[in-house]
Amino acid sequence: MVCHSKINFSLIIFLITLNFSVFSQSFKQGDIVVNGNIGGPKLTPALIRSAIKTYYKINAREIDNYDFSTSSKGLYNGKLEYGIDENFGVGACISYWSMNITATNTYKEIHPVTSVEEGFVDTYVFDLSAMAIGGRANYHFEMDKDAKIDPYIGGALGLTRYSFEIGYASTYPQRQLPVNTYSWKSGWGPYFSATVGFRYFPVKFIGINGEFGWDRGALFFGGIAFKIGTKKQERKNSESSSN
Repeated sequence: MVCHSKINFSLIIFLITLNFSVFSQSFKQGDIVVNGNIGGPKLTPALIRSAIKTYYKINAREIDNYDFSTSSKGLYNGKLEYGIDENFGVGACISYWSMNITATNTYKEIHPVTSVEEGFVDTYVFDLSAMAIGGRANYHFEMDKDAKIDPYIGGALGLTRYSFEIGYASTYPQRQLPVNTYSWKSGWGPYFSATVGFRYFPVKFIGINGEFGWDRGALFFGGIAFKIGTKKQERKNSESSSN
């Protein structure tokens, strides 16, 4: 129910933005716009967390003794765009997210030294992070020159890489490992995103940004946008004023 509410709210915002687009134009040739966003909900960490839990349910003899805790930092991305003209912009993007899953197994075992049954705990720690970089292009809807709202649709292509770290510790003397932490990185794989969004500039160079679609496993993004006018744009504006 909450998910449907979020989707309906985003659609309403986008339709309102399109309605305003008839009357206003915010994106111009020569503009340089930088976005800094936080995304959610993070579907990729949720799928990974579910897969690990399923694995332990299938393979653990006493799953009731396992306790899972998870934590996930926000999905952060940054986007840089240059206005080729009033409708098209190209640029670059970068994104990062990380998550942690800790599984603890509490059990009783005969102590190998005292020969007395005691309680022991095995702890498994999974750390996963991902970074993506790519090129991006946006189409901006036609608008008036005095706009504060800038609705657009766009996508990105690039590369992504995952970093893994697995840690293990046990209070049982005969379950110690020579190395308690193992880490490695994946090779570079494909990165893809497709989003629709808007920027709103209540003042000339600083605004807010909202997007929804698919980007690094998140559906919604919100953040801040900074706009820089280039000399090319300033010359064009000066020529328009003189005419």
